[in-house]
Amino acid sequence: MYAIKVVLQPPPAFFEESAGEDLDPLASLLSARPARDVQHVTLRRLPQHVVAMTFMVASGLLAAESAARSAWTTWLTCEDVKSWRLVECGADLMLGVAAARDEREAPSGW
Repeated sequence: MYAIKVVLQPPPAFFEESAGEDLDPLASLLSARPARDVQHVTLRRLPQHVVAMTFMVASGLLAAESAARSAWTTWLTCEDVKSWRLVECGADLMLGVAAARDEREAPSGW
């Protein structure tokens, strides 16, 4: 399993109208439209962004990043969040280094 850090930019109204606290519509969307290989998403609000730690099952780190980007690209076309923007999508630095190290050390066939 790989942890992919996704940074989202909601529209300014998200922070003005709801004080940025209400992530329920996004969480509901993720539940209603599950994506292949996505095991779990944890949403956290930051002052100007939303971080979605996206936990992926994949054959490797690059495959996990690609699958996460694809899932988020699809989700962000939905009506409720189509004004949101994908800012960043990649392995969390510390977890990514550990995953890359583990891939090199794993016996072949794993």
